Amino acid sequence: MRGAGGTTTVTVLFTDLVDSTKIMSLMGDAAFDQLRQSHLSLLGQTIAVHGGREVKTLGDGVMAVFRAASDAVAAAAAMQQAVQRRSHRAAAPRLVMRVGAALGDATERDGDWFGTPVVAAARLCERCEGGQILVTDTVRAVAQGRTKAHFTRAGTITLRGMPYQTTIWRLEWAQMASPAAVALPGPLRVTEATGFVGRLVERSALRSALERSGSGSRQVLLVGGEPGVGKSRLVAEFAREVHARGTNVLFGRCDEGLAVPYQPFVEMLSHYIQHCSPAVLRSGLGHLPSELSRLVPELATLLPGLPSPIRSSPEVEQYRLFEAIASWLGTLSAEEPLVVILEDLHWATQP
Repeated sequence: MRGAGGTTTVTVLFTDLVDSTKIMSLMGDAAFDQLRQSHLSLLGQTIAVHGGREVKTLGDGVMAVFRAASDAVAAAAAMQQAVQRRSHRAAAPRLVMRVGAALGDATERDGDWFGTPVVAAARLCERCEGGQILVTDTVRAVAQGRTKAHFTRAGTITLRGMPYQTTIWRLEWAQMASPAAVALPGPLRVTEATGFVGRLVERSALRSALERSGSGSRQVLLVGGEPGVGKSRLVAEFAREVHARGTNVLFGRCDEGLAVPYQPFVEMLSHYIQHCSPAVLRSGLGHLPSELSRLVPELATLLPGLPSPIRSSPEVEQYRLFEAIASWLGTLSAEEPLVVILEDLHWATQP
């Protein structure tokens, strides 16, 4: 997709916030700039997760390119859903975004892209109403064969600066599932032969904790009971439910005797690095990624150039490892809630 100044077929996507000047006047410059940076960071992460490349930011919006139209459509829907979720749980003014996407031959030069799809995507973004995603007929035709996205014909218009009419479609993004960035861990994917009933109080407590975490408040819940009472089933059902709605879930267990030091976190980190592209992985491991290679040595192979962990006293090395794990989980949960499941904690020993 990069090319060396050559021309290639890409899907171009533009975003823009509605009434951002009005919001800035209400919040003040400093507060709005902090909100804007957080918003752009959220969009950038979503673009990367869906295999796109952020080209540049434009005030309070972004321009991105995708090799596959289906990835662009999925990213556009995920961005709208992420902005909506954040607005619903944040105390700041509600943000409303519009998105335009077009497909065609474009040329990359000095890190920027030029060509008809760039102009068309920008103009479509201008024509959007708040909360809409408008795409060209070409995007719809190519993406529809590889996605379950639903499109509604929005008419035929002449985009500003373009000499011909364009048929446009509206992506009904609210109906699309917002996939989590990390696949559901294997132990949680197994579905039981019998339906899950009851546990209404416990399920409500789990959901409430997740909702509170969306406002930045860390939550810890302990699920206890006699063997066979259904603790694992309850947690697995909850994990599948929230993962289907786009929440990342990590899982680690403590086996009797803990054959592997820090076993739950080795298991979680191993799963995470296996399901992330190198670009997402490099930005998603926190500020001490080299220390995490103590837990999963293959991390150094996946990220060439990663420094070796610092060699020091056992106490210092342990402290840096704990700091690295906290930084990784903090980074992963900075923009969206994260559910971490530690099973069979009663087998955990001092190490």
